[in-house]
This record gives sequence, structure tokens and C-alpha cells, in this order.
Amino acid sequence: SVPTSGDSTDEPNGSVTVTVSSGTGYTVSQTDGSATVTVSDDDDPPPPSVTISIEDASGEEGLWVTFKVTLSEAADHQVKVRWDSDHAYDLDPYAIAGNEFWYMDGTLTFAPGQTEKSASVYLNDDSYAEADELFRVRLSSPQGATIADGEAIMTITDND
Repeated sequence: SVPTSGDSTDEPNGSVTVTVSSGTGYTVSQTDGSATVTVSDDDDPPPPSVTISIEDASGEEGLWVTFKVTLSEAADHQVKVRWDSDHAYDLDPYAIAGNEFWYMDGTLTFAPGQTEKSASVYLNDDSYAEADELFRVRLSSPQGATIADGEAIMTITDND
């Protein structure tokens, strides 16, 4: 039995080789005299230093509203994040998905070195005057980064 000691540092797996030599009263064959054991690292890697944020945006009825998603710095690896549009009943006045805007979702993929992506949501047109309406676009399920600001408020401006 070979004791190991734990730590909280993420590191590559290690290995230990145990060799048994011939002694008094026994012999060990050359091919069976040693064994290598892998010591697996059980620590989580540190969170990525790259963060993702989304900006608020606005657009007029009958057009597309485009929102921007940015990384805090260029990454040397691919970064992905999911997004979706959703009504926001806690905002006043709120817009309803399917009525005032199209529900949409997708995945933004940043290639190594890229720091900015954008996506759009279509704003439905109507024929009556009304106050500006609000809805949300949310980020989720990041890969290769953490979310710093994962929610944007979108404003639909009236065109009547």
C-alpha cells in the first residue's frame, strides 16, 4: 500500500512506481518486479478567467433588434454560450413572446481570439400606438468562460 496526500491544486495525474527486489528466501523475476500506479488528480480546474457579458438594446416594431455579446478578453480556446429571448412579467410594461416579439434562441460560438458576437430577435409590428415594451435575452450554459452579465433588457419602441 502506498499512501498519497491530498491537496486542492488542479494538476496533471501523477504516477508512482513500486519495485520489489529479491531477498532472503524469495526471488522476484525481472518482468514482475515493478508496477506503476497512476495517482489521479481529483481537483476541479480553476474557473476560466474569460467572462461573457450581454448588452441591453432597443429596436422599433417591425424590425430586428440586435444585441451584442462580448468576452472580457480574447481566449486561446473556443467559447460557447446559449441565449434565448423571454418575456419579463416583472418589467413594466412587458412584451409577450409570440405577440410583441418572436421567441428565439441559439448558441454563439467564439473562435479563439474573437471577443464579440451578436444575434437578433424580430420585433412584431402592430397598428396601434402604445408605450415602449420590454423583454429579456438571457445567456446560459457557458463553455470555456463564465457569465459576468447574463441578462439584457430589450426595449421595443413603438412606430405608430
